[in-house]
Amino acid sequence: GPLSQGRVAFEDVALYFTREEWELLSRPEKQLYRDQMLRNYRALVSLGKHKFPIFYSHL
Repeated sequence: GPLSQGRVAFEDVALYFTREEWELLSRPEKQLYRDQMLRNYRALVSLGKHKFPIFYSHL
């Protein structure tokens, strides 16, 4: 897969929720999700993978 070949895209490390699933999460779970997705994004940007859309602007 892409990870074993050293190629990582944001889609490989992103986790998405439907609106219904998102509404079932607690506030701390939502914050954890946001924090982790931001860490993933920053890690990929630091690897030179900087052409990503803003991925949680709607959250």
